[in-house]
Amino acid sequence: MSLIPHFPVPSVRHNGKSSLQSVLRHGFVVCSSIYVFVIIWQYTIAMLRTLMRGRLAVYLQLSFLFLGIVYLIVAYDKPSSWVIPYYSGDYPWPTKPDATTPAGAPAYTTSPSFPQVTSVAGSAQPPTTTDGASEKLKEGQVDDVAYHEAGAGAGENEEEDDEKDEEVKPTTPASDPPKPSQEELIAKARSLIPSILDPSDTSIDRMSCPPINTTRYAHLKASRWERKHKYFFALNLRQCVDLLPRLLGSVVEAIKFLGPSHCAVSIVEGNSDDGTLQVLELLRAELDRLGVKYYLRSSTLNPAAGDRIEKLSMLRAMALEPVTGILTPEDVSEFRISTTEPGANITRTKQLPLSSDATVLFLNDVSACAEDILELAHQRTRQSADMTCAMDWTHPAESDPVFYDVWVSRAVNGDLFFDIPADTASWEFSANLFFNEPVARSRLASNLPFQVFACWNGAVAFTAEPLVKNEVGFRAVRDKKGECFMGEPTIFCKDLWWAGYGRVAVVPSVNLEYSDNLGRRVKTEKGFVSDWVAKGINGSVREQIEWTGPPDMVKCMPTFNIQSWVSWNQTLGE
Repeated sequence: MSLIPHFPVPSVRHNGKSSLQSVLRHGFVVCSSIYVFVIIWQYTIAMLRTLMRGRLAVYLQLSFLFLGIVYLIVAYDKPSSWVIPYYSGDYPWPTKPDATTPAGAPAYTTSPSFPQVTSVAGSAQPPTTTDGASEKLKEGQVDDVAYHEAGAGAGENEEEDDEKDEEVKPTTPASDPPKPSQEELIAKARSLIPSILDPSDTSIDRMSCPPINTTRYAHLKASRWERKHKYFFALNLRQCVDLLPRLLGSVVEAIKFLGPSHCAVSIVEGNSDDGTLQVLELLRAELDRLGVKYYLRSSTLNPAAGDRIEKLSMLRAMALEPVTGILTPEDVSEFRISTTEPGANITRTKQLPLSSDATVLFLNDVSACAEDILELAHQRTRQSADMTCAMDWTHPAESDPVFYDVWVSRAVNGDLFFDIPADTASWEFSANLFFNEPVARSRLASNLPFQVFACWNGAVAFTAEPLVKNEVGFRAVRDKKGECFMGEPTIFCKDLWWAGYGRVAVVPSVNLEYSDNLGRRVKTEKGFVSDWVAKGINGSVREQIEWTGPPDMVKCMPTFNIQSWVSWNQTLGE
């Protein structure tokens, strides 16, 4: 693996145009300008000489004709884009090395039209008192903080707790284990690449997946005559190297089925030190051989260090830059201004050519099979949906599976997927999904897709159209206008509804967890997609969703303890 120093170096080629061509163009512009100046000067002198000869009218007509021709040439050829190339969208301003990048950090390369930024990846998680609690919940470890927001249940046996606190003695913190060297990380990354490229590879222990149902998903393949990309895979990844054989293996398997030349992959990596970055770098050459357009960047933006939702929005926006053609500011305050204030300055970059029916497949760090990815795309097409989501689960304290993305998701009636009392913030009713939404409850019981107001749930498929048109994109909360503080996927879905893309659905046959071990468990408990297809439930007439409009009100829940109802389109249109 070649390591390139992390400094901006002007590319020799931009969109297939060589530097020699650029020099020739500039020379042509200079010579043309001199020629035009000489002609105008000659005409001016000639007009002065003929003022007394009665030919002024003729020369004026010729002058106007000449200026008209010059105007048409300028208007048609638009030379400003190549007179000053660094002001055009294809030539974004060069960026300086990030001052926060630690010395000796691994270098990397990015595609020429996709400049580097700084970030860490993350997924929208229920708000907890500490970020550590969120991680415990994801890993299947539960405590009162994770299950009862803001210390629900506090006050029981307080005296006994105080006595225990007094008995605790300070201990010397254990030293952190030594971090692996670059050579060790690269060696580990190389050992994982074969399993990512070959679904039948068993050299790495990972969740087993069924083969792709080629008949069911054949309609998803792009026409051989299609020259634009039909599928855009987006991922935010951080510190998840052990999950990559399953996750990226499924992505690559799906891409090979759909057609590599019709697929693009964009990954924002989050300053990992476990080998995640090295795997993603080594994957570049393999995807290039397949003919897949690949965008990769690594950054140091840390959602855990304040402004978490805004930073998660930035991460998702970064991954989608080739679709939107809008560069994401690296500063949180700049991002907030550029995405919430009308008329704010934005920086453009070149958009990836996408087909009119292109689909974005956005995945979190989940254990997923290729059929999970394809089923989301399949149901988006079959249901004529604008967005389809999986169901993601967690297993706190070895319990039965608990729906995970409850803070983000909203039923089509605007309420939570399960009730969380504000006074206790307890998840004790988590098994009672869609307690007040009978249609979704019935269809969930039959494992049929159902409409919701908002979802994400670990993996989604949505239409690229509103992003290409810049009608919708990940943004910050409009707090100055009093908008409810919500997760970035909730705001994204809200904006989809506002733009006329309100066909949002959950596909309950796609069930995900956040590690291989728990992925195996949830597949055992909930079944694989192919299990439900074999039972004949999917594909029935009942599978079709009867779409409705948005709810009048949506539950606002900045934290589990603070809940209210607000208009579904709060602050939109203002």
